[in-house]
Amino acid sequence: MKYYHICNPENRRAQFVREALERLQLAPAIEISWKSLLEGEAEFRPGPADVIRIESPGENFDVERLLIERGGGPRGLTYDRGRLYHQVAWYAGLVDVLGEIKTAFPGARFMNHPDEIAAVFDKYSSQQHLKKASIPVPEILGRVESFDHLVHLMESTSSRRIFLKPCHSSSASGVVAIQSASPTRILATTSANYIPENSRIYNSLKLRRYRDPLVIRQLVDQLCQENVFAEKWFPKDSINGKVYDLRVLLIAGRARHVVVRTSQSPITNLHLGNERGVLEELKSKLGGEIWEGALKTCEQAAAAFPKCHYIAVDLMISSSQKRLAVAEVNAFGDLIPYVISEGDDTYTAEFRSFTG
Repeated sequence: MKYYHICNPENRRAQFVREALERLQLAPAIEISWKSLLEGEAEFRPGPADVIRIESPGENFDVERLLIERGGGPRGLTYDRGRLYHQVAWYAGLVDVLGEIKTAFPGARFMNHPDEIAAVFDKYSSQQHLKKASIPVPEILGRVESFDHLVHLMESTSSRRIFLKPCHSSSASGVVAIQSASPTRILATTSANYIPENSRIYNSLKLRRYRDPLVIRQLVDQLCQENVFAEKWFPKDSINGKVYDLRVLLIAGRARHVVVRTSQSPITNLHLGNERGVLEELKSKLGGEIWEGALKTCEQAAAAFPKCHYIAVDLMISSSQKRLAVAEVNAFGDLIPYVISEGDDTYTAEFRSFTG
């Protein structure tokens, strides 16, 4: 049995996989770079017993450019650090190459199947899928076409607080938390750095708060070109004066690695300067029944994507602790350094489970 790893070899994810295989005394993976695959230069012939792991294509501009081109976007883009653009074309390119991988290697054993990866990377559709499976999610207001359309959705549903989410982004890229008393009294919190002079949006490691209605209108209108949807704001529980949610990694359907993400803002992603909470402290606060219910909900969400051997679920607990909601699922959400479960980091646990 051989292991094939479709990845960006220079990325730390690839290094973590190398270390996991070495730790388990398994043969090193044959690495296939996303760039060589997209350029048609990759050659590999997995057998029916061989394993293919598909890693995130992110954090590599050449790969981003090739996916955009493959999805019908502009050709010859030049590097513009952090810019958020052409997400629809990027996703179309990803779906196309995932379909190519599936067709070319029908007998291979995928740790996460290409079809499931494509499904999970459409956040709007995956949330709808969870809802149909009776998994609790925030109330979905629908796709948003423009700022005026968003205002209409908010007024027609009596929603003063919403989250605007791009369908095909990750790491809170382009997510905007909006609070509105009226179209002229509005606050938008986001990691997006909007440049009005050229209508460009850049990802940032700093959360920003926009209060100018005109700037917020321009920001939302620009984001709507990237395929976005709106959800009602879910009132998160708090601990030690900060709101929190959970990143839960499910492996073979079972909740394993858990991170508590705390924040003084509505957006909890850790790379934005937020902090990890103490898991045992939170479990003590919630009590066994609520905690077990939270893990069960995550396991039910994972079961909705049965061809993912591992999948991350972002779970919210309401301020009353009486409701749960899945914020999203993530096929590449296992980058959780320094979190150990049953003696294993995430990558080691995934391979141990898959080969055991």
